[in-house]
Amino acid sequence: MPIDTDFLADDRLIAMNTSVMFFVLLAIVIFSCLCDVTIAQTVFRENNFHRTERIPSVADSNLKVELVVGGLEIPTTMAFLGPDDFIVLEKDKGTVLRVTNGVISSKPLLDVNVATSVERGMLGVAVSKNASKTFVFLYFTEIDGKDSDDRRGLQPQANRIYRYELVGNELVNPILLLDLPANPGPRHNGGAIELGPDNNLYIPIGDVDASFKEPKIRTMTQNFEDGIIADGRSGILRITQDGKAVGEGILGNSIPLKHYYAYGIRNSFGVGFDPVTNNLWETENGPVHGDEINLVFPGFNSGWHEMYGFSYSQQKFDISKLVTFDGKGKYSEPKLVWGRTAGLTSLIFLNTDKLGNQYRNDMFVADVHNGRIYHFNLNADRTELVLPDAFASKFFTSYYAPGVEEILFGEGFGGITDLTVGPDGYLYVVSIGQGKVFRILPNPSLTNNIDDLQSEGQQQNRPISNVSESDNKLLVSIVPLKDTVARGDSQSATVTITDSASRAVVNAKISGNLVYPGNNYEKKFSGITDSQGKFVYSWIIGEDGDSGPLVIEVKASSPAYPSTSAVSSFEIVDFPNQSE
Repeated sequence: MPIDTDFLADDRLIAMNTSVMFFVLLAIVIFSCLCDVTIAQTVFRENNFHRTERIPSVADSNLKVELVVGGLEIPTTMAFLGPDDFIVLEKDKGTVLRVTNGVISSKPLLDVNVATSVERGMLGVAVSKNASKTFVFLYFTEIDGKDSDDRRGLQPQANRIYRYELVGNELVNPILLLDLPANPGPRHNGGAIELGPDNNLYIPIGDVDASFKEPKIRTMTQNFEDGIIADGRSGILRITQDGKAVGEGILGNSIPLKHYYAYGIRNSFGVGFDPVTNNLWETENGPVHGDEINLVFPGFNSGWHEMYGFSYSQQKFDISKLVTFDGKGKYSEPKLVWGRTAGLTSLIFLNTDKLGNQYRNDMFVADVHNGRIYHFNLNADRTELVLPDAFASKFFTSYYAPGVEEILFGEGFGGITDLTVGPDGYLYVVSIGQGKVFRILPNPSLTNNIDDLQSEGQQQNRPISNVSESDNKLLVSIVPLKDTVARGDSQSATVTITDSASRAVVNAKISGNLVYPGNNYEKKFSGITDSQGKFVYSWIIGEDGDSGPLVIEVKASSPAYPSTSAVSSFEIVDFPNQSE
């Protein structure tokens, strides 16, 4: 922005205060320029994200961006109920809206009173369906008053996670699953909710500003050896859909420590599971630099409050000072670090080829300061990001550093708070800065492949190729993650449902049964296939039953096809396989 110096020619300003006035105006102009370029460097300050009406774009000319719905007030996250049918949250109004075929419902599904200062508000949503019910999980900062009363001095009650049932166009029967600190705040509440491949809920929450404000409520999960053990902050929490702890605690068995899947988290808005390995990844925000992408394993310690970014970049960092919970927790370095914070938010994997085979199962990460989407391939064992040569040090020096163009997938979205994959297999983007939801899909003017333009919902019930409707059947594939599993080990089975023309069948109902060796113990499971026709069931091999083959029985059904079933198996051994 050029500096307007015309005032220097005005004789009235050739007085003693001329220089003072000049530098005041100069400071204002420079500050304005910097705000336009950098925006705020802490996610969700009061002027907290990039407000713009810029038309968003993607780097791949074979793709395009289209508007799904606008007119939203500070939308944060979304979740699909079905094809062209999704939930979207409005942060400061405490409302849960339903959008069907691009039309917002006339009445919210739910309206609750929320604290709204900075990062507080209606923050996270996830949907889980079974044969008879649809559950909606919500994360919000609850207040015993009106919306935004915390801005007038009333303290919020807590950051809370509820489970609701969707009945008609209402969310009813709330059950409180987690009661988490909201003070001192108002930043670093996290709020994302991710339904894992094990059907459990994963929720990141930051330090809620308690690392900085008095009185400092220090916890061991923030790497303060002299702190209390845990209070629900600074971690990725894992609970069942009933709000219970999952099995044995990773770090310990006291509550809430038993809920911790990872700890040492400063501020996170995004977690996502790799559909190939089921590994968990997360984004994390640093203060003014040090945003991170992390591979998160059980017991992962991200290092906060002792450090952020790479450990070698901290002048006084001593890894021996990190809390390990008697060796159960372990620190590991980030996979990529931003030199200047971008306000990383959502992280997802595109488990579909609807945007092209080159993107299938790749990672996509969004930011709120710049309205950008970044795209990453993973290496063969999917434990590292494949980065441009300019990022060999895994350090992203600036927004416009050499090599950025190789990972920049989209921009101009006006501050992104959520990415998700729809039942149609396309990428959906929530813009908090524009109050809109966009969709990224193939550009029909640049592709001749008509199949790429059909939604999964259209494909699901349509006989194709030379297969007649009467001959079209469900085909079931069951693939265990491991062929041999020891007692106490984790195992998962991927069930894939296709039709006779090899098309994925979406929303097929799965009913399964695990028959342990000796036929003296069984375990049932159920679920619905995703946009790739897949359903993953994960569990821990217990002590029940004999050693030998465990049989997986699966029955699949979908309205357009006859029901069918399939069987698979793997071996249970008494002792771990030392060669693994």
